[in-house]
Parts: sequence; structure tokens; C-alpha cells
Amino acid sequence: MSGSKKGVPKKLYQQEYDNNNVASSTTTKCSSLSEFRIINQDPPAISDESVIKAMEAASQELNLSHKQMISRAYHDSLFMARVSPMGMIFIPCYKGYSHKPEEYSSPEDIANGVKVLALSMAKLSLLN
Repeated sequence: MSGSKKGVPKKLYQQEYDNNNVASSTTTKCSSLSEFRIINQDPPAISDESVIKAMEAASQELNLSHKQMISRAYHDSLFMARVSPMGMIFIPCYKGYSHKPEEYSSPEDIANGVKVLALSMAKLSLLN
């Protein structure tokens, strides 16, 4: 992936372009969007490589499947990445729902997320 915004991959800032064009094309049966203002444009936060490696190693050691993901949500990680190495652990949710009433994670998935977090922190504590 290549990008032209200070090395940020194109996919990470494409939504900004899309948002600038939505006002002219968004209409529904009940209403139309007549004004669109961007009120926040914080740059994406990049997870620290050492944190990613620790989480991957923890997942493998615990025999849990894992994959790297891009989160487009507005998390505290955007601000924490400015002052500290950062990474995020996501656990499976029913139908992938998050931040809505139907969100559900099994006690087993929650426990596995906690185990990955604890083991990752232990691994990171040994780096320095």
C-alpha cells in the first residue's frame, strides 16, 4: 500500500475523501443531507511493532488463532499512541457486532482475551 499523506497508507485516509463527497450524494425517502461538516480529523494511530509481536507470540503460545486488523473506530488508542507504545486486542463478538445492544462475547472468548493481554504484558515487561 502506498499513500501520499505523510506516509499514511491510502486506505487509512480514503474515508476522509469519501466523507467530503457524501453531502452531495446522500438522500433518503424521509430526509436529505444538506450540510456536512468534519468536526474531527485525528490521524490514525499505528500500533507499536513490539506490542504486535508480543500479542502474536502470546496468541501462538496459548494456541489461539489471531489476525492483524485495522480498526476504524475512535478509540483511546488514538491518544495513547502519542505517549506510549500501543496495541489493541479484539475478541470474537456475535456476528461481529460491537458497541450495540446485540454485542455478545462468550465467557470463554473474554477469558482468552484476558490471557492474551496478561501474557503480552509479561512478555513486554522483559524487553527492557
